[in-house]
Amino acid sequence: MFDLFKKKKIIDYKREGIEGWKFVAHLDFFEEEKGPLYRDTYQHIDGRITYVYDDQFSDDETLEKFISKQNLLKQYEDKRKKQVRNFSKFIFYPHWFVILFFFLFSSFDYGIYSLITLMGYLITFISSFALGVRLNLSYINDFDFEEVKTIFILMISFFIGFILVQKSELNNLEILSFRIPFILIPFVFGVLRGKLSFYEE
Repeated sequence: MFDLFKKKKIIDYKREGIEGWKFVAHLDFFEEEKGPLYRDTYQHIDGRITYVYDDQFSDDETLEKFISKQNLLKQYEDKRKKQVRNFSKFIFYPHWFVILFFFLFSSFDYGIYSLITLMGYLITFISSFALGVRLNLSYINDFDFEEVKTIFILMISFFIGFILVQKSELNNLEILSFRIPFILIPFVFGVLRGKLSFYEE
């Protein structure tokens, strides 16, 4: 799927520098009708100074290769993010459409229980979404007390949603001869949506 969930490291070379080169100055060519639009000055740790034009061409061949590689990575990342966003829309737009129609039609048979289940569904989905975001690797690296407290609150919210769903008459979904706990649907979709949000950034 075009390496949909494979993130590559992109260096902000103007802020962090790249392979010993540091950004020094920027100059716009306002009066030039042809040629580059702007020029950036870079200085190497050994004292060398070179120019980069339009973030593409450089007087230093090695620096030009480094920047070209980073530009290609950025294009790759932009394409990947767009693919993930499209994938999310493909999954979740129909999901909400089906869910809302399901509760709309079930309200004729189950009345208030349908509303209670919908509230439980929304609470569970939101809690699971936030949990999916928090469980991404970028957060695990900075796991601290505040993060544990946040996850604990999310678990309590999920439990409230679980109780609302289980106390209603719509706590199970029957498909053919299979009975699926209804709570699994908002949990799975919520965590999945939270995990996907990590790959959209």
